[in-house]
Amino acid sequence: MVIPKSVIAKKSFLVAIFLLPLLFIPGVSRSQDLPFVRGDIDKVDGVNITDAILTFMHIYLGKEVNCVDAVDVNDDSQLDTSDGVHLLAYLFLKSAPPPPPFPECGFDETEDDFSCEVAGPCPAPQGDAYVFIVQRSSSMRNYLQRAKNEIITTLEHMSSQSQIAIVLFDRGLIRWPSNGKIADSTEQNKASAIAFLRSVQTGSGTCELPGFIQALNITKTSTSPRKTIVYYGRGSGTCPGHSAAEYLENTLKEIQTRNTENVQINCIGMGDSINHSFMQRLAQQNGGTFSRIR
Repeated sequence: MVIPKSVIAKKSFLVAIFLLPLLFIPGVSRSQDLPFVRGDIDKVDGVNITDAILTFMHIYLGKEVNCVDAVDVNDDSQLDTSDGVHLLAYLFLKSAPPPPPFPECGFDETEDDFSCEVAGPCPAPQGDAYVFIVQRSSSMRNYLQRAKNEIITTLEHMSSQSQIAIVLFDRGLIRWPSNGKIADSTEQNKASAIAFLRSVQTGSGTCELPGFIQALNITKTSTSPRKTIVYYGRGSGTCPGHSAAEYLENTLKEIQTRNTENVQINCIGMGDSINHSFMQRLAQQNGGTFSRIR
């Protein structure tokens, strides 16, 4: 992208006007990956001029921010003048918007050293049905707790108008509620679901298909008009007695056949060594999104 000189001039002018009043906006340093909106530095009122100025303050003055990934506005894995200029051009010249995650909250799929300590403005689900399905095989040993924490945080902020269920699989499966039906997101049910999650440990084997069949069956017990399955895993397919490649291919076909209600399936890969192809295809075939937590 070629940045017009007029935009750079505007940048300098705007920074001169707004820089000093913003010097004492509090911030903290980064430490881990969390969902965010690219360019939304202060997480207040969406992306605006304040975010552009905070971008320049971080780059030139070392101003601490709580999501360095959001400062990489053009997603080129570098923090420099072009990030602030890109945001200003979008705001005032109607140029190209920042790359995803934008304008909705999400994860950065670009390999870089940036991360977030505080999640972006990611509203909790409201009034829909959500089935969380989690791989708990031994390969998830370093990631199961992270997945559990993500789900627990979502449950704690979820509207009482929503409906919830949880399925975890290794070579077998366990579920909440135990009756295999979706549950209303009451305070009592959320506390029960959280206690269930906290009690779960890793197992062995990775048989995805029974877990997804169970999750799809649970969605059929919901009265909500919108239903979503959120899958945390690695797409391993190491189910005893099966070739991993053939098993995962069959799993994709079976899910597509059984998903008669067009339930959206969002896939969140846990770690670096994940089966990108399987998880991306699973999300694409079922109207969902794919992201990753490293």
